[in-house]
Amino acid sequence: MRSSNNHEHDSASTDFAQGISQATAVSFAREGCTKIVLADRDEKGLEQTQRLINEVAGEGKAEIIAVKTDVTSAEQIDSLVQSAVKQFGRIDYAINGAGEHMESPGSFVRLKDD
Repeated sequence: MRSSNNHEHDSASTDFAQGISQATAVSFAREGCTKIVLADRDEKGLEQTQRLINEVAGEGKAEIIAVKTDVTSAEQIDSLVQSAVKQFGRIDYAINGAGEHMESPGSFVRLKDD
């Protein structure tokens, strides 16, 4: 992910309030992304991820949008993407770190095309 130039990079990430996904979001800042969009259902986790990003990037050096989002909702995902593009003009990287525990193997959450 390291860039050999000094261009700003924009990233959008889902489910980044904890664990490996949170570490991935922080690594975007460490590797030079200055504009980061975070999405998760966990608002406190989003706040923690923002603090961690600011620690590695330097306070105020990364522009972060954190949006409480249910990634099983196509409408909320569309709104998230529109917000990211409106604020930053584009998305260079997109990571979906969302996972859900299913009661039985082979169970899936299906999104409807609205």
